[in-house]
Amino acid sequence: MDYPINQLFEGGAQQFQAKVLEFERVAHNVVRLLVTVPRGLDLEFRPGQYMRIKVPGSDEWRSYSPSSAPRQLPKLEFLIRILDDGLMSNALRGGLRRGAVLDLDGPYGNFYLRDDHGAPRLFMAGGTGLAPVMSMIDTIRHVEGARSGRVTVSFGCNQERDIFFKDELELRESWMPALSLRVSAMQLETAGQGLVQGNPVSLLTPEEAGPTTVAYLCGPPAMIEAARERLVALGVQPDHIHYEQFTPSA
Repeated sequence: MDYPINQLFEGGAQQFQAKVLEFERVAHNVVRLLVTVPRGLDLEFRPGQYMRIKVPGSDEWRSYSPSSAPRQLPKLEFLIRILDDGLMSNALRGGLRRGAVLDLDGPYGNFYLRDDHGAPRLFMAGGTGLAPVMSMIDTIRHVEGARSGRVTVSFGCNQERDIFFKDELELRESWMPALSLRVSAMQLETAGQGLVQGNPVSLLTPEEAGPTTVAYLCGPPAMIEAARERLVALGVQPDHIHYEQFTPSA
């Protein structure tokens, strides 16, 4: 693959159906949903964009970014937070059987991986804001490979028990020589195990951000605002900061 990332997608949003392949809990409050779309469907998306999923048994829709990369189509993977109460959360709490059919719609959104090959990239994710980041770094790995510039990934959750996909992130770090990973929790109960105490914003260092850095932020609104202020203070150009406020879908 030797083509610009911004040429990976030229299509538009459409409605389609997908069949459930896998449904599993990856944390006490996060589920991983893997679906497959019809092979004849001309579906494309930019890594970082989102799809809408119709809540089973309802006419309501909720928005989620694929954690899978475009090259993995016809499979789409999503990381969905399960809340104490909410339409989608209640529909998914009992699980989804393999072969169940879901209605989807998309892609949407202006948060996506730019063709900034060679520039140092910084990815900051909070909670299930990790999903689009996974899609982006997997795309970098397959499209750019060893030609990629420095990639820093900082992922954090409030509590240690909220952490998920740590093994998957560490695999990417082992596959990508240019990737540096940090996984953090505000409330850390166990020392070591590759976790640090804090959050993606508080742990950001001047060495990880500067005038040539391109930053991608996805997480709660408070994290996004704090990260933008911190990055600008470190010299990152405001138009090099791309972000998605990832409010959990109920």
